[in-house]
Amino acid sequence: MDILHGLYELIDVGSNKSSLPGGKGALDICGTGGDGFKTFNISTAAAIVCAAAGAKVIKHSGRASSGNSGSQDVLSTLGYNPSGDPYINNEMRFIKLYNQEGFISLYAAEHNSVLAGIAAARAKYAKPTVFNILAPLVNPATPAYRVVGLNAEAQTLMDKIHDTLRSNTEHFWLVSGYDGMDEISTTAPTSVIAGGKFKARTPFVIFPKDYGYSFSDNKDLLVTGPHTSARMIEAVFDNRGSDQQVAAVVMNAAAGLVVSGIADDYRTGIEIAKFVTTGGLAARKLKNIQKAFS
Repeated sequence: MDILHGLYELIDVGSNKSSLPGGKGALDICGTGGDGFKTFNISTAAAIVCAAAGAKVIKHSGRASSGNSGSQDVLSTLGYNPSGDPYINNEMRFIKLYNQEGFISLYAAEHNSVLAGIAAARAKYAKPTVFNILAPLVNPATPAYRVVGLNAEAQTLMDKIHDTLRSNTEHFWLVSGYDGMDEISTTAPTSVIAGGKFKARTPFVIFPKDYGYSFSDNKDLLVTGPHTSARMIEAVFDNRGSDQQVAAVVMNAAAGLVVSGIADDYRTGIEIAKFVTTGGLAARKLKNIQKAFS
């Protein structure tokens, strides 16, 4: 057995799948982290945009172990799940939020006993490990659609990750920037492998300039922690973000719209994501999510 797939199965055994919303029709946008860029939580913002565009999002989230801000960190700062996972504390509110707003987040350490057991050690070690690669793959809801961002180390395992996901995922993209970013990059080409249960493995490359984006560095995307990341996401949704901040969210959300079937192709996904991000729909979606916990 392939070692990566074996580790995936070992960790997946620890997932608490009981009473979770079914992953059929659901989308997750999640990255490995550990790319060293210290950017804001782009995939989290992109997931909210996808929910605002009509996707049903079940995001797998975690605390920062080697970066400045994990997805769970920034969601908590934004007001989602301020006093513990709503699935643990109030299952009905959790399901209601998913049905009404099409967005929930599953904190990995509260839904997987294996990841919970190593969370403290990962935080103390504070460097990327094999668990950066594995954690995005073991969303306990097993969503049908996924965008998984891979850092430079994980990029070398794209084929193995493809083979692991294709057994239980309808349509997915594995994305990794040439610059090592675990997102679709705004400053460099991005390698993509598309696949799925009944889809052929399809590699291609996304060039930012083909979609009207040209940035020389990532300075506008950098944050010091979850608070600055949360404020940057709010700024993007309120049309106060820089062009590059908006571009980063739009380019990654577009991938989610394609794999979930909302957009027929990536260029159409860009247009939809841009409209949702800058037209107030993403801001409204975030406010509705925040109200559920106020």
